[in-house]
Amino acid sequence: MECLEKSFRSRKEFEMHVRVIRHFLTARGCRGSDLLFVGINEAVNNALFHGNRKDPSKNVLLRISQKGEELQISVQDEGYRLDREIFFRHRSREDADPLSEHGRGFMIIEGCCDEVTFPEPGTICMIVKLHENRLGESEPPGKNRHEEEV
Repeated sequence: MECLEKSFRSRKEFEMHVRVIRHFLTARGCRGSDLLFVGINEAVNNALFHGNRKDPSKNVLLRISQKGEELQISVQDEGYRLDREIFFRHRSREDADPLSEHGRGFMIIEGCCDEVTFPEPGTICMIVKLHENRLGESEPPGKNRHEEEV
């Protein structure tokens, strides 16, 4: 299993790794890697600004691994628990404004990958199928296997 791990405490530190992250995505054959990077970028921003509350003593860990035909991306912060209930509640609101400054980050993340999960406190995991159902083909991105549970 090929894996890339990067840890950072600020937006500036994250930006130092952008080229390596983008290269890792394209080297795995990820069509739509620019779109996927948008989702990763949004998850990192959420972790830094909302999870860690801009606390420079707290880390954000980005882990990207290829397992078979999938890329698994995990963004984990050291802050407050990410409430997946809020994610699904916002997602299902009919009056939700996609241009609003609040809550659209989750919609962006979900729109950039095949699946979003919240396996543990402070962690967002994104799954992208590389070959079987790549971004931009047949089935639209943003499916979530936990959606029915909420």
